[in-house]
Amino acid sequence: MICGGLSKRPTYNTVCGCAVVLLLLVLPNVQLSLGPLSIQQIRQAVGNEPIPFSSSPSIQDLTRMLEGSTTRYYIYNDEKVVLPKIRARAIQNAPLTWKHNWGKRFADYAMGEIRWLEALESHPLRTLNISEAAFFITSIPVGAALFWGSKEDLGNAFRAVLNSSVFQRYPERHVAAIATTEKVFGSHWWGLAHEEMQQFKPATIVRDSDMPGLLDWYHQHGNPCKNSGIDPKEKELFSHAVSLGFGGEGSRPNNPYHPIDMKSWNNKTFWFFYHSRIQASLCNSTQFRHAFFTNETKPAYFDHQPVSIGPDIPPEQWIQEFSDSKFCLVIRGDTPGSRALNRAIRAGCMPLIVSDALPIYQPIYHKTLEYDNFALLVGDDEFLKDPIGSLDKAVASLSLTKLRSKIEGLRLMQRIVTADQPDSLFVPAFAREIVETMKDTPQHDSPVYYDADNK
Repeated sequence: MICGGLSKRPTYNTVCGCAVVLLLLVLPNVQLSLGPLSIQQIRQAVGNEPIPFSSSPSIQDLTRMLEGSTTRYYIYNDEKVVLPKIRARAIQNAPLTWKHNWGKRFADYAMGEIRWLEALESHPLRTLNISEAAFFITSIPVGAALFWGSKEDLGNAFRAVLNSSVFQRYPERHVAAIATTEKVFGSHWWGLAHEEMQQFKPATIVRDSDMPGLLDWYHQHGNPCKNSGIDPKEKELFSHAVSLGFGGEGSRPNNPYHPIDMKSWNNKTFWFFYHSRIQASLCNSTQFRHAFFTNETKPAYFDHQPVSIGPDIPPEQWIQEFSDSKFCLVIRGDTPGSRALNRAIRAGCMPLIVSDALPIYQPIYHKTLEYDNFALLVGDDEFLKDPIGSLDKAVASLSLTKLRSKIEGLRLMQRIVTADQPDSLFVPAFAREIVETMKDTPQHDSPVYYDADNK
């Protein structure tokens, strides 16, 4: 029996009763009265005694499955596709060839794509024997070509794939590209004619987000961001799409990395971490991002203390306190997503998500884990109604059993998103995502909902 949980909010007595039983089991040295413990007593007991790590069989099985993966794949090594000179310029942080004043943050995503490609190119599951391959990956550094090359370079790389005998024989088993630079996507940016793009229709695309899925969600729940430029046509251009979030943030070397387990998580100092710029955001998101900037929502009012919440802080302080926090808020911004998600996972800080659309917008590695396996979710309306109380309540409702399970899920997701670490499971998780997605019904067989402002 699991006490408490996320789907049904437990009463005070339910939480306390479950906590008493669990504390008796895992904290034998704690002296308990016969009456119910207060929430504060529970927190103190848990905070003062290391909690034994207990594995969830389902997460254990998933971990063993990925560790023992035998799914082989073929990745192109033709220099016309790999574009080694462009990759080298990106790695050396050479001057950008990108001519626009906007979108320069996508250069970070482009570097993340290179880190993913390098992990795939160097992994023992790679095969040079096409008869052993479950799928085929084009090794084009899409973002890097846009920021350190040209769309002519990119177009020529894609044409080299289209003209290859491997693609012509197995188009439906191809990952056409890893392209995580948001709206910088498609034939206009890739230097391809529409007829050339159509040749990729049987293939799968790896994206930062699921835009067609988000439009379906907006069709049902309303779109907070009119004229956002969301283009669902990728649903018509590729048979399948996989969303892995903003390119490689989980593998970015200058983001702090701390392998997580129950003891190390329990020893973290701050309960909640969230710092945001004071400037307004787009898409009706300022009310979420500035929810703690009022006299009624001062950080001192949290039951769980201490917290690190407020406007921006110096980078050194940010890294120290972010790494030393139990729950890191991932609040929707100009889009339903945030780069804070992968940063939190990498740092071993449990994501506390305030973005109803995020699991639809970025269903990262969802063939292996769901958000509830490694994160805590608070509804948009619940948060706006009571920013502090909703977070305190969500944490207080977690049973120790559920918390252990989430920590173990967080550790597994940490090994998946950190492609730069020796014990990374990125490659087998990527392979599982591709193989299982290719089994799904082709996405262009289902309807696309066009927002009135995006027709």
